[in-house]
Amino acid sequence: MELPDLRALIKCALLKCQRILFRQPEIVLSEADLERLVAWSIMKMLKQNNYKKPQPFDFTVHSQITHYSNGRLKRNRRPDLLLLKNEGLRNAQTPKGFIYNEDSYAIELKYIRNNDTGVEDKVRKDFNKRKELSNRSWLYIVVLIETDDAHKFDEIKEKIEKMRDNRVKRSKFSTEDNLNCFVLRKKKVNFDII
Repeated sequence: MELPDLRALIKCALLKCQRILFRQPEIVLSEADLERLVAWSIMKMLKQNNYKKPQPFDFTVHSQITHYSNGRLKRNRRPDLLLLKNEGLRNAQTPKGFIYNEDSYAIELKYIRNNDTGVEDKVRKDFNKRKELSNRSWLYIVVLIETDDAHKFDEIKEKIEKMRDNRVKRSKFSTEDNLNCFVLRKKKVNFDII
């Protein structure tokens, strides 16, 4: 299994996160909790799929690993989560002691609460990070929306998906394959039947 093939695995892991959130919405109270849930789900899916790979644990999930590009260290460029082949890590004088400049899936996470303002700007900043990654990397934006209003959820989700589509159309760095987004709902919304 190669890195581009992991897109389906990531999507399955995110669907698992959604099922968990529907059953136990209190499991995620912060963006850090969301990071742990997504990392755990991806690792679990990798473990379940190990029998398909020639070597166990070819891929790992890391948080806040510094990006290195064109011979230059980008200290302020650390994705929330990073899915990469183990050989992609290089020793370096950074807080974690490693950097990467290989094919990877960078995963940026956002937790949007009911009364948050500037939602579009927050998410747009993450979409703009695509151009900072190497051409061999993929970016997955994962947004968790906490609202009891089904219409508000649909409205925010539609705006996020439109942002992604616009980024793909306007950017030489982004394609439908290397820029993905997934919107999670914090809890099930019961619709009133009138």
